[in-house]
Amino acid sequence: MSTWLKLFWGRERWDRAALYAIIFYLAVVSGTAPAVAQEHSRRLGFEEPPAWTTSGAWASDGTLILVDALKSKVLRYSVDGTRAELVGTIESPLDGPLAFQKPSIIRPIPSGFLLEDEEAHFVFFDSSLQAIAQVDLLQDATSSIGAIRSAFGWTYYGSSLLTLGDIEKDGEWSSGFLRVDLKAPKKYEIQQPLALNAPARSFYLIGNSYFASIGSQGFFLRMDAVPALYRVGESGTSAQLVRRYAGLGLPGLPDRSTAQGVKRAYDVLETSAIVTGLYASGEYLYLLARQPGWREGWQWGLSKIDPRTGEEVGTLSLPSPGRHLVVIPGDDYWAFVEKGSVRGVGQQQVSSVYLVPSKVVELAKR
Repeated sequence: MSTWLKLFWGRERWDRAALYAIIFYLAVVSGTAPAVAQEHSRRLGFEEPPAWTTSGAWASDGTLILVDALKSKVLRYSVDGTRAELVGTIESPLDGPLAFQKPSIIRPIPSGFLLEDEEAHFVFFDSSLQAIAQVDLLQDATSSIGAIRSAFGWTYYGSSLLTLGDIEKDGEWSSGFLRVDLKAPKKYEIQQPLALNAPARSFYLIGNSYFASIGSQGFFLRMDAVPALYRVGESGTSAQLVRRYAGLGLPGLPDRSTAQGVKRAYDVLETSAIVTGLYASGEYLYLLARQPGWREGWQWGLSKIDPRTGEEVGTLSLPSPGRHLVVIPGDDYWAFVEKGSVRGVGQQQVSSVYLVPSKVVELAKR
């Protein structure tokens, strides 16, 4: 493990500001983490940017798909030129169960794409982006445990959805990390409970990605005071601890029930040294971390993680001015959608997309 991640994940409890100053000094100044080569990467401004986006995917024709949750649209951008040009939208069927009204998250899956619509309604698309099937958890996921009422972030593997969900039974509510077989959603399993008032819960409600999958295994990062990486297999298996990342304190997020509370929560995130996402590509997981105010602007680091042990095997420094990033792994490029500060509910500038060749990410070394 590299020196900076030994400190990052060490058993000692460091002061967070001092810890991250050490991390990024070693990673960027000393060169123990390779910086993204500018000549191999491209930053494109948006001609018609999405108003509010937290997820995306690459289409087979090389266009970039972004969900604009504020405008309830699924947008397609060409990134072949000097600007990210809007070239079309993915339209909902006019009516019927495959119709979607308020799309929020899209993810690539082996057969195509999976889109989450409003209130845990999931629509399957083939590789040509035609809607072909759907599952509505609010209608279909009721068992003796209770009824699933929401899903906050997710990944899909095999036929399983791994998510943080709320459950209601006889007027009583609970929450937890769930594995839901979308072929038989009534047979969902609670992998781990999470109290409704747990501070960790707030991190899953803000749009960051803390779920990823590789092959027949799903992973989630539990954002407790000591964050922990867990692995979940297929039906009948329970979540297995992969690694705890001691030494990383997490900020408390303000209540988000008001417009000002939403802004304050994002302000805290923006000014905190924190892991902001978990991703997967090929045989590895990736953790994205941010250090605000180091040198100029915001310094981002992408760590390549061995899914068997949770240890870091490579690190990439990302020279991005974005206050917040949407990360979209791909076969040819990783896209980092660069967003500004959140000024209020649905108020955030989406300025550009930074494209880094996938080979550069894959070859990241200690």
